[in-house]
Amino acid sequence: MIGGEAVAGSTYAWSAVPGDFVSAEANPTVSPESTTTYTVVETFTESGCTATNSVIVKVDAIPVPVITGDALIAMGTSGSVYKTEEGFTDYTWVVSEGGLIVSGEGTNTIIVNWLDLGQHAVSVEYKNAGGCGPMQATVYNVTVAPVPDAAVVTQHDNVLTSSANEGNQWYRDGVAIEGATGPEYTMDEPGSYYVVVTLNGISSAPSNTILLTVSIDDFEISHSFDVYPNPSHGQFNIRVSSPKPVEVNIEVVNSIGVQVWKKVKVTVNGTYTAPVSLNALPNGVYTVNIYNSNTSMSRKIVILK
Repeated sequence: MIGGEAVAGSTYAWSAVPGDFVSAEANPTVSPESTTTYTVVETFTESGCTATNSVIVKVDAIPVPVITGDALIAMGTSGSVYKTEEGFTDYTWVVSEGGLIVSGEGTNTIIVNWLDLGQHAVSVEYKNAGGCGPMQATVYNVTVAPVPDAAVVTQHDNVLTSSANEGNQWYRDGVAIEGATGPEYTMDEPGSYYVVVTLNGISSAPSNTILLTVSIDDFEISHSFDVYPNPSHGQFNIRVSSPKPVEVNIEVVNSIGVQVWKKVKVTVNGTYTAPVSLNALPNGVYTVNIYNSNTSMSRKIVILK
């Protein structure tokens, strides 16, 4: 209510800026949505004289919090940060079940650990200098997604194959190869190759790395490196060919990388065949590696008795 008691013999004319408010009452009730200046002109009927007065009704805007932070989280990630505006009071944060606020309650910034997969939410309310809060809390949606398994890359000649059917991105020397997003990639220049799998916006750890060093000798070896029979009962042959003399090391490792057989400083000039007997080892998938200071190549061998 603005104005005052009506005076006999006077009339009143109210107006407002901004707005189109008008009233002839001495003390009208107003409810502006923003700060407004109200002006009244009082006319004294007997004399025709007027008096003008104004009053400013200040309106603080209803606060509407805005939340920023991680909307897509990889399961197992700690310390997701969520923020809203500074300069207010009585910050009240709420996270949905499966989330834990580890710090920042009562401030404009919180840190949350998400414990469950799926859809979650963060909400906040606060009060402005006039003690007003929002009409309702602001809600920010969060998705916690699983981390894809790291792919296993196998090599056949210069062709690499990822164990993942989708979401692949191939890298050479730590740089993403443009357009190389299929399950296979053909190495066309020297470098260290690996693949990262991304599903639903979440990326896996890098796969195992395949090294390619191109020279005449190494190129010939890469195309003449066989392991047979495959599968085997534990006895198999490793055959390597090169048109020029080259010295290599040959090893067999199990599924966790433990070396179970090795020959070092083998000179290949033409075709070299190494018989291998691993009858005492358990069934499983083993890896045959041929390497020297310039190159490394691998083949898988399955022992099945």
